[in-house]
Parts: sequence; structure tokens; C-alpha cells
Amino acid sequence: MSMPNTVKWIKLEFVRSNEMLTLNYEDSSGAKVIARQSFQLFEPEEWPEALFIDPAILRCIERLTDNQDPVSGERTRLLPVYVDTEKIPLWPDMSLLRKDSLIHTLLFRIIPREISFQLFYFNERIFSKHAISDPITIGLGNVDPGFYEELYHLLRKEIPRELIYERYTYFEKWHWCGILILGYEDIANILKTGGLTMASQLVIVTAADYEKMPDDLLDFLYHHLKLLSVNSIILTSSGGQLQFISKLISRLADDLSLSDALDFVEQEYKYPVYPIVISSPDGNLYSRLSRKENAILINEVVPAGKITNRWQFDDLEVSDPKSESNNKENYRRVDVSLEQGDSPGKWLHSDSRIEHGAIYRLHVKIGLKGPHSLMKGRVPAFDPLLPDPADEKGHQVDIVVFPKDFTLRSASLQTVFLPLTGESPAAMFDIVAPKEGKVPSLRIGVFHRNVLLQSFLLKAELGGWNNATFRPGISVGLDIASSEKFDNLDELKERGLFIGVNGNQNGTHSIFFKKDEVAEEITGINQFDIEAAQVDFCKLIREIYGDEAAPRYHLDGLEGAPFSDSFYDDVRKLAHFGSGRYNLFFESSKTTLGKKLKEVRQLSDQHITIARHQMDFAFPWAAIYDYMMPPELAGDPPHPVCTGQALDPDRYKHFYDESWQGCEHNPHYRCYCTSGFWGIRHRIEQLLTSAAATNSVMTLSTDANQRILLSKNFLDQAGTQLSHDLQMLPAQLTELTYDNDLLTLLWDARTRPLVLAVIGHLETTPVTGEPDCSRIITFPKEAWPADRGPIPAEKWIFQQLLQNKIMRDDAWEGDPLPMVFLINCSSMGMNFNSLDAISRAFHTAGASAIIGTEGTIHASIGTRFLREVLEDLYIKQIELGQAIQAFNKRMFALGAPVAFIFTCFGNSNLKLAK
Repeated sequence: MSMPNTVKWIKLEFVRSNEMLTLNYEDSSGAKVIARQSFQLFEPEEWPEALFIDPAILRCIERLTDNQDPVSGERTRLLPVYVDTEKIPLWPDMSLLRKDSLIHTLLFRIIPREISFQLFYFNERIFSKHAISDPITIGLGNVDPGFYEELYHLLRKEIPRELIYERYTYFEKWHWCGILILGYEDIANILKTGGLTMASQLVIVTAADYEKMPDDLLDFLYHHLKLLSVNSIILTSSGGQLQFISKLISRLADDLSLSDALDFVEQEYKYPVYPIVISSPDGNLYSRLSRKENAILINEVVPAGKITNRWQFDDLEVSDPKSESNNKENYRRVDVSLEQGDSPGKWLHSDSRIEHGAIYRLHVKIGLKGPHSLMKGRVPAFDPLLPDPADEKGHQVDIVVFPKDFTLRSASLQTVFLPLTGESPAAMFDIVAPKEGKVPSLRIGVFHRNVLLQSFLLKAELGGWNNATFRPGISVGLDIASSEKFDNLDELKERGLFIGVNGNQNGTHSIFFKKDEVAEEITGINQFDIEAAQVDFCKLIREIYGDEAAPRYHLDGLEGAPFSDSFYDDVRKLAHFGSGRYNLFFESSKTTLGKKLKEVRQLSDQHITIARHQMDFAFPWAAIYDYMMPPELAGDPPHPVCTGQALDPDRYKHFYDESWQGCEHNPHYRCYCTSGFWGIRHRIEQLLTSAAATNSVMTLSTDANQRILLSKNFLDQAGTQLSHDLQMLPAQLTELTYDNDLLTLLWDARTRPLVLAVIGHLETTPVTGEPDCSRIITFPKEAWPADRGPIPAEKWIFQQLLQNKIMRDDAWEGDPLPMVFLINCSSMGMNFNSLDAISRAFHTAGASAIIGTEGTIHASIGTRFLREVLEDLYIKQIELGQAIQAFNKRMFALGAPVAFIFTCFGNSNLKLAK
């Protein structure tokens, strides 16, 4: 590969220019580009944190990639880089790029092996690479050290000259290895976390850990490896594989082509490794390793004892749905396809455009990927989400379409039977495309016992709006995956009601409801109504709580005291607010949904799931009031408030009405009842939209980990008492000081706590020397020594700090996955979205649950909430949702209506257990 001799190293640095992420460039030849021209060629919808590259940088790197083939002498220009499975060409034809694509894929394609480079992220070096010049560089995986040690010695005997061997690490040196020798687990991990780079020449997948892998792994490897510009050899038997690999590499070192080397080794030695050879169209990109004439060559020999149809790849032959190869052990997945409604049998593909007002038939099944599939990206397996039914032949699964921007002409819910083996029948829905708009969408939910297991978003471009070919016309991608699998399905309880909140392309909101056999969507909710509800609730809570210096409810003084008139008045105000919002959301419901909501009203201790498809749809769902409201007449005395006890018949005889259908405690009294609030009567959990599913943890073991990590940034009596009370728990309490680095503790499995409790003031006002965003300092600011200068960024908690850590060191893996409390205690005005960004970052990091305030409260209430919930979790060992509900009940029973501000992001069945 030819290149400018003066260029020995390159430095790239992420910076911001005009509020956009871009790059600065510098190399050893003296070329230096400070980004000045950041621009975009199309609207980056759904592309978070897009990266814009200055054209001058493009020209600098073009010098390095204008190459001359050493054999043919032809000059070649770098081919476009294709990111993910969307086939979007991003380089060098366009300047728009995603930063994760640059880090995981692009750098290893555009930077020649012989050039060193460093990558900085806002002055912090996150990656460096040394130049590699040896033509035979072998990267070894991490599965079996003994296997690779023996292979190394065999290679030293076969090949006289010195080779370079590298142990691969995540997106580091193995990208430049000419040959990668990996186990099944190695290659699966690489493909799942970003894929191989285009620069790898040959990938050999050994059978060292073959028997430990799931049966569908070969299909997974085949479909991913065939798309890459690498030659791949998958070994399916471990017999003689060490000798096979060493002989093959020695023949390649003698400058034989890959096909000739394979033929030689197979004919001369006949090792029983049964290789599958995949040579992709660009397999000869950087070396003399020969490319086969056909794009895919499979030399398939079935090992003894294996099922003969096990290796049927769905793009070569569509599998028989009834075959044993399509069973639970093979991890079936949700598959979606779209058929023209007026032309049965005419299927749309990913490059199709839908027409304005046209009718289509949507097909949804669970099984193998079909020939007309519109699925994009990785879809987690479905079977691990279901329990093993005792003496049953399968599962009843509800498939629900929430039409959003489309119109639905068929029932929105269809129940399909998923047998233990084979596919489910397809659920079919007739939909009508909108007559206007740009990129309409609809949502598909898959439920079991009202539990949302997976949710998918179908997005389709309307014909004539955008004729560009670099973006798919129709795609279906994972929107919410509640889990890869549940650690204890028996503890996953049925949900009483599912609610999904969403934004539509016309600027309005819609709410989806699912309960049993009924699913409905209510549309046309204005953003103004949502914001007004947030403002009204914040104002009401401030009135109820009072000032921090002069709270209206002194909790310690209420024990044993009778309820005050203020308490009754505040309950009435909360009921008016909650009832008004109940009517706003549910008033237009049809009869079927109305009957289901009546069931919710008549039940208690139900688990209610709120799916936040749109993060800014923050709403105090716990304050919803669904009991009948007594009619208020001007001049009449206020109606009584029921707190779960029978009312005095003499005192309240004027409110008795035989025809009135009131609460269960006082059914014929026109009164308010504290049980009418969802936060008192039910257990509410919220799901964050995330396609990155992790294993859903429902039990955290206190035997393996007893650590509670406490971060509080205020010094007062409430804080001191909290520290004392938490020390009384059967746990090991560690309180953060200015000497500690929170992220270092969290990303070390030896110090990661079971519970992270963050309580204190959330800062939002810009201050010189502090992070310019919503932030929480991890210790009292006044404790910072004056002689240490400004407080470093790592002493704070804010979204970008967490995201950078995840980007650099990945999300948490293995136990423990902490339960995170974010309690915002402050006297500032309430802001419902103040902690959303930090909550989402902890969710991405892998927290088992995030419990926090979607507004600000007094320190006395926050510390009491934290103490009582942790006591219930550790001592009573009840579930998280029940613990939050119990706190709300205790506050009202105490005579202080200071609840409904605490939100649980995560599974409400989560609990601590020994």
C-alpha cells in the first residue's frame, strides 16, 4: 500500500463547533485542520449525536487512501463504508457520520496499518494504535489460553520467520491483524458489539468452545460474516483443528492463495474439522488471499450425531416451520413483513416507498426470519422471555398494533399460539397509510399476560417525499426490549394495565392502552396539555410542601396526631388534579376500554406499566384519581375525605346518598377517598425506550454483595440522621467523600455496590468552572479543600460524564447491577425533566432499576423516603413497587399528602433476597 512517506502518525480529536460534534485533524507531515465548516447533507432524524466532518479533513485522509494495488498496479479509491445493516454509505461520499461508527468501523478502514494514530474525546485520549508493518500478524482470542499456547508453538515450527501475535481487546489491536483466530464466543461477542473491521483479511473460527454454544450460533455467524469484506473459515469439529490451522497458515505464509492453501491442506492431511468457507465479495481488499468466484462458498459436512437440516440458512433456503430446527432451542424471533393490500402476494421490501392513502397488510409472526422480512438490526431471541409451561403445548401471545400515524382497519390486538416448537401463525393487520406527512410510523407490541416483552417501531417513507437511495424506505427496528431474559420468570407477575405514551409526526401525543384482550389508542393529546399538567402539578406540590425553611408538614410531629384540615384540603386538591387528568386521557375511551378501566378502578395492588416511548412525556401517574368525584356546590361545606375508615354517620349524615357508588369503605357517602389515587392503590413502573436489552434482574442477592454507596451533598440534621439510619441496615454502608471518584467505584466489580443512593441538590444554573448542564455534586461542596483549586468534573454526576464512561469502558457486566436512587432535594422551582438525562444514562450503564424524583422535594421527605424504602427492601424483603406504594400509604396515613413524586424506572417486581 503506497502512501505519503512523511505521514507517520495521525491525531483526531472530537470537538464541538456551532453546537455540533466534529473533528480536528493533525498529522506528522505538518497538516493540521481546525474544524470550521461543519455541515450536513440531510436531516439526521433518529441519529443521536451525529458527527460532522470538515471537508478539509476529507481531503487530508484522501491522500492516505489513494492506493496502488501491489499486484495489478491499478490505483484504487477507497470503497464506501457501510454501517450497521442499513447499508448507508457514509464515507467518503458524505460528511455525516455517527461517532460510534467512526470508532468501531471507520478508523480501521481509512487509516493504513503502517500509520500510528491517537483519538481524543474533548482532550481525553480514549484510544491509541501503533503502526504495524509485519505482513503476517495473527490475533488470538480469549477463550482457551492452553489452546492458543499450543497453536503458537505449532506455528513457530511451521513458519521459520518471526510472526506478530496479539491478544485482541475491544476495538484495539486486533483490527490490524492479518489473520484472526477466534473461538465461537469470541466472534459472537465481536459481532454483537460492533462487528469486524473491513481491514481483517482472514477469520478462522475454531471449534474449541463449539459444544457450549447455542444451536443457532452458526446461522448467526453466517449471516454476519457474509456481509463483511473478510474471508472466513468456520470449523465445526475440534478434531485435528490445531494441526489444520497451523498447516493452513504456513501455506499462506508461503504466498499461496487461500483457495490453494485450503485445497492443499484438505487433500494432504484430511483433518476432520469440517470447515465452512465464506468468501465475501470484497475478500481480496488488502492481500493476495484469493477471492472465490462465487460470493458464498459452503463446504458443508455434517458432524456425526447432528441433525441433517441444522445448517439451513434462510437466504439460501427458507426453513420448514414444522422442522425440529425451528424450535425453542434455536431462539425464535419476531419477524415483520408488509404486503400490498390491493395486490395479495406482492410484498414490499426495505427499499420500497409506501403511497399516500394506500392500504397494506401487516404480517407479524414469531419464528425464523422470512424471505420478505423488514427487520433491521439485532432482534433479541423471544423464547428466553417466556416461562416453560408445565404440561402445556405452548404460549398464548398477544400481538398489538398501535397505529400512530397510520389508520387501522382491523382489530388492533390478535392472540396467536406459539407452540414449543415451530413458528406461530402470522397475525395480520390491515393498515392505511396517511395522506400527508414525511416518515409515518406505527408501533408493534408483543405481550404475555399484559407484560410488554418486546416493542418494534415500523417507519416508512411516503413515496415522492425523498428519492434518495441511501436511506431505507421501510424498516422495522427494536424499540423496547424489556429483557434478553428474566432471571426468575416465576416472580414476573401479570400486569394489570399497560400504557404507552408516544409523540406523533403532527406534533401531538397518543396514549396506548392494553389490558387483557382489549387494546386501544387515544390520539390528539396536545403538547400544551402535557406541559400544563406538569406546571399545574409542580405548582400544587409546592403549595402542599411549603418552603424548605417553613414546611407545611413536620413529619416527626404528626405521629399520633389527628388529621388536620390542611391535610383534607390538600387531598381534595390532589383529587381534583388527578381526576381532571384522568378525564383528559381517558374521557374519549370506547366502551370496551371503559369497562377495562372500571376493572382497574375496582382492583388494588395491580402492577401498572408506563412505557415512556417519548422521554419528555413526564407525568405524575401516581396522582391519577379514578374514583367518582363528589359534586361541589357553591356555598356547601367541603365533602369529607375517606382515609380507609368508616365515616362517622352522625357527623356526615348530610353526605349520605343511597344511590351514590362511592369507595368500598364508605360506598354511599359522597366523599373523596385516598384509595382513589393510583399511587396509593397500585404499583407503578415506567419503562424507558431502549433497544439495548439486558438481562432483567428481579432478585439482587444480599449474600454476594452487601454494599450501599451513599452520596449526599448537604450537611444538615436530616442528612446526618440518614447516615445513622442506613448504618442500622444489614448492609455495608460507604459514604462518598471528596477523595472518592464515583465512576471508578461503579466500574470496578470489586467495589460496585448493590445500592447506589444519591441524594442532594441538583444544580441547573450555570456556574463558572462547573459542568454546563444539570449536575449533582457527589459530596458537600463546602467540604472541598480550598487549596485543591476547582472541583474536577469527575466529582459530579451528569449525563455526558456517564456517557463518556460507557463509551470508553462499556456498560456494567455481571453482578451486581445496582439499584440506583436519585433523590433531588432542593428549594428551587420544580422541573419534571430535570433528572431524565441522568436517569437514562444510568439505565444505559445497566442499572437494575432507577428510583428518583421527577421534581424537587424537601430533604426531610427525601431522606425519609430513602430510609423507609431501603428498610422495606432489606428487612421486610418486599418488592420495589410494593415498597414505594407502602411509603405513599404511610405518608397519607400519617396525615401528610407528600407523595406521588417518586418514580420507578425498572421492574417493580425487583427485590433483595439472601
